[in-house]
Amino acid sequence: MPWFRTRFSDRQDTTRLWRRRSVAAVGVGALVAGLVGCSNGTSGSASDTWVHAIVTPKGDSGFILMAQERKFFQKQGVKVQIKQFTGNIPLNQALASGSVDSIETAPDPIFDAAQRGAHEKIIGSTLPGLTYSLIAKSSVKSFADLKGKSIGVSQPGSLPDVAARAMLKVKGVDPKSVRAVSVGNDAQRFQALLAGRVDAVAVSPEFVPRLKGQPKLHLLAAAEDLLPNYPRFVIAANSQSLKKKPKAAVAFLAAEMEGISYATKHRDAELALSAKTLKKPASDPSVAYAYDRIIKYHASSPTCEIPTDKLNWLQQFRLSNGLQKKKININDIVDSSYRQKALTKVGKEVKAGG
Repeated sequence: MPWFRTRFSDRQDTTRLWRRRSVAAVGVGALVAGLVGCSNGTSGSASDTWVHAIVTPKGDSGFILMAQERKFFQKQGVKVQIKQFTGNIPLNQALASGSVDSIETAPDPIFDAAQRGAHEKIIGSTLPGLTYSLIAKSSVKSFADLKGKSIGVSQPGSLPDVAARAMLKVKGVDPKSVRAVSVGNDAQRFQALLAGRVDAVAVSPEFVPRLKGQPKLHLLAAAEDLLPNYPRFVIAANSQSLKKKPKAAVAFLAAEMEGISYATKHRDAELALSAKTLKKPASDPSVAYAYDRIIKYHASSPTCEIPTDKLNWLQQFRLSNGLQKKKININDIVDSSYRQKALTKVGKEVKAGG
């Protein structure tokens, strides 16, 4: 039985779809979140603006957007434009096209791009630790019970797809024995589970508090317990952007460090920003749950460390499970020089934040 199906009614073997995951035409369709950090008093132009793209913020938005909220971009003298995308695949398409300078992404598409000869560089990481949840029907009491059943993910090669695959593998279940179904973003996946269209879903942690009052659902596993070496987010940059705007890249990273450091040390401020972004009251338990999971598992990095060991682990997993055909040199996709320069600007301020 194939790992991935694109529709519930589709029973055909979609192995070809998995092989084409890196070139699937998903469409870019970015939503501009607005200009942030309006430089140091000058109007600025497109050529000196650093354009950064993210996946639509979730329960971790207080970390991801704190540099914008606290005006750390402005403090560092860089004009930054934030764009939002619905998933990692269109996000990485935008980076490859040069329409954005950097992205905050799961690492898998970077490995795929490297195999195609792309020259994107990982220059940092805000949330190197993976906090993710596998929620299942109450009838699915163990991973073994998932054999012959379905897991809701987003797209082939996406973070929920590969993370679910990895969790199954760790628990001794062949991923091919479980049918993965594309059902959209986190909220859509959770709704699909509620509706009984799938047997389990891989979602971000803020959905766990919603299980209260849902006796037919339960938390089957937390990725941070099963996959401590799985890297969640890296900041990848377009090589041409790094050459053309090196100072902007350094200033951008310095501001990101300040933002993550501030969020890590100021719980109430992070919760307030997450709640505002998600249009929820600050008292919503899902907001605090996501934050506390990140802090408990040291999943944030105030110094934007590049998780080289985790990248090596992920590559080995991908190679051993047929997700990647050939090994690449991690040093070819990493450039720590911009991070080192950023640390000289804010090192003393952020090192106490982790």
